Amino acid sequence: MSNAEKELLIWQSGSIRFGLELHQCREVVRNIKVSGLPHAPAYIAGLVNLRGNVVTVIDLQVLLGHNCEASFNPDGAIVRVRKEGAQIAFAADQVHDALSVMDDAIEPAPANLSDLESRYVKSVLNYQGALILILNIDALNFET
Repeated sequence: MSNAEKELLIWQSGSIRFGLELHQCREVVRNIKVSGLPHAPAYIAGLVNLRGNVVTVIDLQVLLGHNCEASFNPDGAIVRVRKEGAQIAFAADQVHDALSVMDDAIEPAPANLSDLESRYVKSVLNYQGALILILNIDALNFET
């Protein structure tokens, strides 16, 4: 079994750290205004216009059931992802550097996650004493 290296983009939303393989990230955008949507699902923080593309911003804490209402930190950023047919980004309070890790450092998602968490979290990384939830963006099947 090979032990390949993966590059992950790490960001924080509230007290939770998230990660996504770097090739799945399109860009990180700071200093952006997110426009709220009054009748959108609770996990939608709003919309942004990036060079003519309307991008839906998702609050992962709400999507995973940790908060009830989406919010966007104006001092934060968005992490725009590469997903065929969807223009989506995740709200981030803080974006950390990209991180190179070996495959064997990444563990499968624990069995005790909630149904929502186990749907959207494919694995975890214990890095310098902090747990990083690595997302499964393929599970994001809603229309945006």
